[in-house]
Amino acid sequence: MLIQLLTVKEVFHWRAAGTTLSTEQFIFVDLLAVSVLLLAINVAVRQITIPCSNDIRRLSSFVYMGQFGLIVLTAILHNRFAINMSGWTKFSLVLTALMLLFSLSYALQKNTRLKLIRYLW
Repeated sequence: MLIQLLTVKEVFHWRAAGTTLSTEQFIFVDLLAVSVLLLAINVAVRQITIPCSNDIRRLSSFVYMGQFGLIVLTAILHNRFAINMSGWTKFSLVLTALMLLFSLSYALQKNTRLKLIRYLW
């Protein structure tokens, strides 16, 4: 609102001075255009909905918290049984195990007796 008022004041000022300026020479018109554009982008972004966003959020927190335990477990297996694995193999095994654990716990959550599993993440 303030930028609109300043733009109108600027137009009246230059008209009263008897000077004709093109719209490219105005100061506050650019600020007005940018603010309108940002407002339009904000309104458009708020209308975006992501399907299954709760499940994606749960998966990301599950992976974030679960990876540390599995990385320690692979280090223990390496030290105890002398299993040599590359970093990429460890990463893929940890990620695969986490996906399987999440899928299993998500499927068990739908069971009426095991609804409290959803509070684990």
